[in-house]
Amino acid sequence: MEEMMGGMAMQARAVAPGKKFVGLLDEYSRRLNPWRLVSTYGVADASDLSEVRDLFRKFGIVVVRRAYNPQETADFYQIGKKFTGLEDLDVVHVARRTKKHYVGGSPAVVEPKFWPFVAHPTIKAIAREVYGAQPVVEFGTSMAAHYSARGLHRDFPTWFQDPSTSYNLVNGINTVLRILTYPTRAGMPAGTFGFIPFSHRKDLFDKQAARCGIKRPFEWYDNHRQLTRLALDTGVGDEVEEMDSHIVWVHLDAGDILLLDARMQHGGDFIVGPRYLFVMSLGAEDTKSKTLLNTRWATQMQPHELAYYEFLNERGLCSAQLLEDCSKAAARRKPAAAVAAVKPASPALAVSAPVPPEPPAIVTAKKPAKSAAARKK
Repeated sequence: MEEMMGGMAMQARAVAPGKKFVGLLDEYSRRLNPWRLVSTYGVADASDLSEVRDLFRKFGIVVVRRAYNPQETADFYQIGKKFTGLEDLDVVHVARRTKKHYVGGSPAVVEPKFWPFVAHPTIKAIAREVYGAQPVVEFGTSMAAHYSARGLHRDFPTWFQDPSTSYNLVNGINTVLRILTYPTRAGMPAGTFGFIPFSHRKDLFDKQAARCGIKRPFEWYDNHRQLTRLALDTGVGDEVEEMDSHIVWVHLDAGDILLLDARMQHGGDFIVGPRYLFVMSLGAEDTKSKTLLNTRWATQMQPHELAYYEFLNERGLCSAQLLEDCSKAAARRKPAAAVAAVKPASPALAVSAPVPPEPPAIVTAKKPAKSAAARKK
């Protein structure tokens, strides 16, 4: 396999940045992806989830086909548009900066219409497969419209920095399960998701990178956003171009969901048309998730927060003890609904992992305006 990858690398070097295509057909890209000779993600169908646990442990990323049926997907799409306030054609205004994209909003604790999608039978079955008998809780949802979190990043990064915890990036066995779906109409592309294979655990990455002949270290991908900004500022982008060539892209159709280990280095694709994204966060009911929720409840209580966790408790996605904590917090605090509209005024109310900032746009300097005298000439 290393010999094959070496041959691919030689072909890639033939079209290195700044050089002409010599003796090479135009179907080759400037760089070839070294991960393309090994399996890098799992695929399952909602009708048979028996292998989801093993696939998730092996890859840290699994596509589940047909999780939502066509009618559910159509309903999800309409609810998402109404919640974000952006229609399909608004993507043109967002691109022109005459409207702002939407991201955040804590949809599940604000709009009850999202609840059936969070506690969907397929989602519940996946939670049980991944976490087994452990109590599981959903602790953060987010909605986006005509937005893409460009640049490689990890969600909940502070959870994984301590090497002494079971969430660590070296060989940790615990993580946050992020479930993503792109609500859209049947027959239309839903979304494209990019990631660095095995970047959720260093022990797995080192083993698979060696198989593919990859010499770059595990930590190298942490620099993606800085290198992107450097390339935009200086015009020198050889290293970030190499890093981009390592990204594997997964394509989802209407009704599909993506299971993601939050430790995975990932990022969104370019916006090329209307796109809506819904994300939920599932995890074991342990010290980390309980601390996050109790801290949030101590500072803010959204309009339907208590009712949401009552709903989850009835469906096995929130323990009785955690529901009691939520009830006590609700009794101590005046719900936000009493002082604000049901829909949040700002995406700043998001309760999921902080959304990474977008890379700076390329700005072309404008020519100075001519004086009145020059215009007369």
